[in-house]
Amino acid sequence: MVQELQASTDIVATMTASSNAVIGNKDTSSNSTTLPSMRSSLDKDSERAQFLMKLAPRIRRLESDTILSLSFWIEKILKRLQDRHLSKSEEGEENEDDDGGFDSPSENELLLMLGNCMRGLTLLGRSIEVENIFARVAIM
Repeated sequence: MVQELQASTDIVATMTASSNAVIGNKDTSSNSTTLPSMRSSLDKDSERAQFLMKLAPRIRRLESDTILSLSFWIEKILKRLQDRHLSKSEEGEENEDDDGGFDSPSENELLLMLGNCMRGLTLLGRSIEVENIFARVAIM
C-alpha cells in the first residue's frame, strides 16, 4: 500500500504539474490542452491515484503502527534469545522458561519469527531500524 501511495503521489504531482504548465502557457486553442471538467471521467490511473491520496493518512498511520509493532517484537524476541543463551551458559544445559504453564516457542521458532519481523521492516524500507534494535539489545 505504501508503494501504491508513493506511485499515486507521483501521478497526482504529474497531473498537477501538467495542469499548471497548460495554465501558465495560456494555450486554450486546442482541446487537448484544456483541463478536464468535473463531469468528464479521468483515466483509471488518475482516479486510482486520487482515491489513494484520500486514504493517505490512514495508510501512513498503518505503516507507522506496523513499524512500531515489528520493532517491539524484534526487540522482545532478541531479548528472549539472549536470556536463553545466558541461562544455557550459566547452567550448562537448557532450562525451560517458566511461562505459567504455556509452551514457550523453540529457538528455531523464535529465529523464524525474528526473520519475518526483519523482512517486514526491510520491505517497509526500515532496515536501519533493525540495526538500531540489534545494537540496543546488545548493549543491554
